[in-house]
Amino acid sequence: MLRRLIELTFRFPIHVVGGAVRDLILGRGSNDYDLLIPKQDFPSHLAQMTALLGKKPFVLHQESEIWRYHCEETVIDVAPLHGTLAEDLERRDFTVNSMAMELKDFVAEDHGAIIDYHRGREHLAEQSLVLTGSTALSADALRILRAGRLIAELGFSPSSDLHAKALLSAPLLRQCPGERVWSELTRLTVAPFASSAYTWLEKVGALAVLFPEFAAERGVLQNQYHSFCVYEHSWRAFLGYLEAWESPKFAESAVRERLTQELAQLPDNIETVCKLGALLHDIGKPRSKGFRLDGKVTFYRHEQIGVEMLPPLTQRLRLSSVEAKLLTRFVRWHTYLAQLARQPRLHEGHLYRMARRMGAYSVPLSLFSVADLLAKGEEMWKDPAYTAIVTTLNQFLTAWYFRHDEIIQPTLPLSPLVLAEELGLPPGRWLQESVTFLEEQAARGKVKSKEQMILLARQYYANMDK
Repeated sequence: MLRRLIELTFRFPIHVVGGAVRDLILGRGSNDYDLLIPKQDFPSHLAQMTALLGKKPFVLHQESEIWRYHCEETVIDVAPLHGTLAEDLERRDFTVNSMAMELKDFVAEDHGAIIDYHRGREHLAEQSLVLTGSTALSADALRILRAGRLIAELGFSPSSDLHAKALLSAPLLRQCPGERVWSELTRLTVAPFASSAYTWLEKVGALAVLFPEFAAERGVLQNQYHSFCVYEHSWRAFLGYLEAWESPKFAESAVRERLTQELAQLPDNIETVCKLGALLHDIGKPRSKGFRLDGKVTFYRHEQIGVEMLPPLTQRLRLSSVEAKLLTRFVRWHTYLAQLARQPRLHEGHLYRMARRMGAYSVPLSLFSVADLLAKGEEMWKDPAYTAIVTTLNQFLTAWYFRHDEIIQPTLPLSPLVLAEELGLPPGRWLQESVTFLEEQAARGKVKSKEQMILLARQYYANMDK
């Protein structure tokens, strides 16, 4: 796509800057390009580019005059050059992103023509993330998350100067728009080295600023079943969940391939919400902490209280309704599989009930039960509770993948409206509750005919609290 623009370089200079140059040096493919063209006659230059690309751009940032082209799977951002090229590169975030090339040299992949005033290539070779200027983070605190993203994507290490300045600038993240924060978190969370990135963000205080609900868990001691405070437990569970997502060793061979495939195909935003849910699963514990008469600690209703705390958080991050609902399900039902694992007689109706409560993304939500248990203490894999949870999880995954139509979403012999007619009752709340009950009975193999369905429905209606 960029090749179409080469003929314009005989009329005015075009420079490729930023991440695309970095990725060229690293040998990574890129479909996202930042171009600089002269400020003088900018509208005319942009019109000529539009004619060659055959696409109309739209304004991405009004103040900085950045225009974006979407060309199939390629994104091209074009901005006017304010001042000199050296001045522009000096204003950029990290040295590895502060390099430039003339367009014709970039297309030709001429590494000898790279313009590098800030030792970016040297830092790339060292896999070190270094700030271009001393005020880079104070000018835009979101660059702290961008640093985290580059750590997550490239496996780089932050310089000591970057670490120190991130500690000072982290509070400024409160002023960053939620949409930009969520965008960076999403790209960071799904990257290969996300654990390293989150560990760094936690050390510099960025997570405490973004998620004060999580920070409030620090120092909150738990009952005898936990070796760690709520904060340490949540952090260990989060990191364990990231590991389980990448390598679900506890899954039986019959389901592991299907499980791995499903996790790999989830949209990035859904994956990020699930992993964020792991971090925030116990935010209700500080507010719900209590003591029994014998002095033992309790956290009654901490799941429900956690759900009540979520709306301000989801609004801060500008989550969509789908994302907010998924995060709510995670916090509300994160203990449910562990509760089922303690059932003396687990049956298919329990598995149906779990899927109904967890929803379309029951699989990634259910995996958390393993990480949650392992984060209670050291060597929890030796505890009988671990075997019970893993066994229950594999039963659920088997039902989800191989008996979905029987157990997870069973089909009833009659539609709800026909059932209401058979019972001679008008549709209402009773009907919705009855259908849920009947589907659970169908999952257990107890609704195989219309007659069975009508009989069970009559009995259920008669016993309902009206």
